[in-house]
Amino acid sequence: AGRQAVLRLLIRIRKTQSLLILHAPNCPELFLKKLKRKAEDFGRVSFFELTSDEPESKALDAIDETYQVLLLGNIPLDVRDKYIVHCLSADKTVSVIPTVENLSFIGGRIMHIGDTPVIGLKNSHLALWEKAIKRAFDFTAALIGLVIASPIFLICAAAIRLDSKGPVFYKQERYTIYKKRFDILKFRTMVQDAEKTGARLATENDDRITRVGKILRLCRLDELPQLVNILKGDMSFVGPRPERPIYADRYSEMVKNYDVRYVVKAGLTGYAQIYGQYNTKVSDKVLF
Repeated sequence: AGRQAVLRLLIRIRKTQSLLILHAPNCPELFLKKLKRKAEDFGRVSFFELTSDEPESKALDAIDETYQVLLLGNIPLDVRDKYIVHCLSADKTVSVIPTVENLSFIGGRIMHIGDTPVIGLKNSHLALWEKAIKRAFDFTAALIGLVIASPIFLICAAAIRLDSKGPVFYKQERYTIYKKRFDILKFRTMVQDAEKTGARLATENDDRITRVGKILRLCRLDELPQLVNILKGDMSFVGPRPERPIYADRYSEMVKNYDVRYVVKAGLTGYAQIYGQYNTKVSDKVLF
């Protein structure tokens, strides 16, 4: 209730504010529409395309008349830097859509080599003591979770057996840290031998999903057996969701910096699950 009250207050404040989105030519129209839709709690959302035909003064005037500025990633760096400096000097709230390289600067330490300032990037790997604490939490919480959830396990298992033929649990090969392979454990939500013709992603109205399977998926109860994976050390509670090798290898070729997700152990939930959506682009999930 407290969070809802604060959220409503923040939205009321944002309704009085304006957002200007600057972008270079050839920015995908679908992406711009998505941005506008997601920013609908602003009082006014406007776009400005930085073309060679438009005078720079017009863009600067648009910045001066707005409250907040968002710079999209397709703007060349030298142009983007110029507008960032102007926004800061004009006391405007400015945001940029980051790249993985940009995000690596977060938590960086300012150092000097002679009279040259440099940024020491934060190491993404966990220190030994951090790994020990994380593993201790994962093991303890998974053990407690299995004990508490055991009645739910029994109910789910009985419902699956009564609804369709086949085993209660389903194993599937996934990647975890350093692309190590392991078998993820789930409650079976599809008919037996659902992939006898080959790997296929589930769709919204997939006829392979059983009646009980639809309920388990809706409530995310099909993921509960992964507490066993956490107990074994294959996964952690928090980390990037483990992907199937057949799809992960394809994403590695298509999406820049995709393999950064293998720096840490795969997780039951992660940043992308909290802030992302089912149809969030793979490249955006990499940023998460």
